[in-house]
Amino acid sequence: MRRSTTVLVVLALIVAAGAGAWLARTTLQRETGIQLLHATALEPPQPLPEFSLLAENGQPLTRADVRGQWSFVFFGFTHCPDICPTTLAKLADVRKRVADLPQEQQPQVLLVSVDPERDTPPVLSAYLKGFDPSFRGITGSVENIDAFASALGVAHSKVPMGGDQYMVDHTSVVMVIDPQGRRAAIFSPPLEAAAIADDYRRLVTGRLVTGRLVTG
Repeated sequence: MRRSTTVLVVLALIVAAGAGAWLARTTLQRETGIQLLHATALEPPQPLPEFSLLAENGQPLTRADVRGQWSFVFFGFTHCPDICPTTLAKLADVRKRVADLPQEQQPQVLLVSVDPERDTPPVLSAYLKGFDPSFRGITGSVENIDAFASALGVAHSKVPMGGDQYMVDHTSVVMVIDPQGRRAAIFSPPLEAAAIADDYRRLVTGRLVTGRLVTG
C-alpha cells in the first residue's frame, strides 16, 4: 500500500473513532440529561457503603449523617505538603462560587484522612479551619479508614521518609455525594475551582428521577 493511501486510511480511522466517541457522549447526554463537562457522572449513582468513623468534633459519623445534603469528599491528610492544601483551597473557592445557590444545594466539604494515626479529630478540626470553618474532617481506626477508602476505589500507602517520618501517597479525586448518600460524580486531576463549580451547578440544578438525573 502506498504511503499516501496508508495516511488516508489512518486519518479516516481517527475521524471515525472521534465521531463514534462524540455520538456515544451525545446519546448519553440525551438519554440521561447529564451534561457534565469536566467530571465523570456515575450512572446510576452509587450508594456509599456502610461505615462507622469519627468526625472532627469527636462524634461518631455514619452513612446516615452524610444524607440530606450535597457533599464534596476528598481523601487527604494534614501533613500533606502540596496536593491536599491546594485542593482544599480550591474547594473553598468553589463554595464561594456557588454561594448564590439555595441553601439545600450548598455543598459541604468532607476531608477523609488517609493518615488516621496522626490526624485525630482535634488535629483535623484545627487544620480545616484554616480553609473554611464549615469544612468537616473524617478519621477513625486504620482498619475502618482502609475499608472505607477501598470501597470507594481510593488507593493510599505510606512512604517512609527516614526515622519515624512518613508521607502518604493517595488518590486525589474529588467525589460528589448527593443527598441520598450516593456518589453522583467524580472530578479527577487537574482540578480547577471554576470547572468544579460549573459542573456542580449542572448537577444540582437537575432533578433525580428513579436514580437518573434529568434537567428541567
